[in-house]
Amino acid sequence: VALPGRPPEYAAWNGIDMASLFTEPFDLPVFVENDAAAAASGEMQLGLGQKYNSFFYVLLSSGLGGGFVVDGAYVRGANGRSGELGFMLAPDGNGGRETVQTLVSLSGLSRQLEAAGFSLTDIMHRTELAPEVQACVDAWIEAAARRLCTPMAAICCLINPATVLVGGRLPTALVEQLASRVNALMEDQADVLPAIAPVARAALSEDAPAVGAAVLPFSHFLLPKPGALWKTPALVGGEAVTAF
Repeated sequence: VALPGRPPEYAAWNGIDMASLFTEPFDLPVFVENDAAAAASGEMQLGLGQKYNSFFYVLLSSGLGGGFVVDGAYVRGANGRSGELGFMLAPDGNGGRETVQTLVSLSGLSRQLEAAGFSLTDIMHRTELAPEVQACVDAWIEAAARRLCTPMAAICCLINPATVLVGGRLPTALVEQLASRVNALMEDQADVLPAIAPVARAALSEDAPAVGAAVLPFSHFLLPKPGALWKTPALVGGEAVTAF
């Protein structure tokens, strides 16, 4: 998938069978999942999923991904690509439309910083930003929050989650600032939407994809699955019986 600002080196992975790289030295099952789905799964098992039974997870990384959990179960979709809000088209503020992730991603933030003479290194792992850098980030957060309102309205109407959780590699303080601004903007649509899910920072935030990847085999082998208690009806003495 072509992502905005994607380094050309990423293409080297296009034809790689990831599972085959792990066949040595152990012959064990290998689970391959996209990062947003892994993040949602990690949050479901070890984050705010313990509080919210249904939520939509937004992963802000080089691109913009998402995943949603309904009744404590991650929903993959027919092709395993549910929740891909980054590819949705939204107004660009200039009378046109472009994909949400063109702006709402680390790639989008990086381009805005570079246009002002800064870079992502000026905001990462810093407790306080220089005033001129903060001003640039504030402008991006305002534009990104407005761009996110289009998919947020769709999520609220189509999925009706208890909350929308935002995580990824953006510094924690900026995630909270973005979530707060989206909440304020969504309140302006309260009279036309049937329900509005509050947006908040995910508990695992930056670590969610890695934690989710580690949880995958446990989820597969040990954790209960929806419908696992249902068995195929069998005929006993001419009558259909379903075992629990």
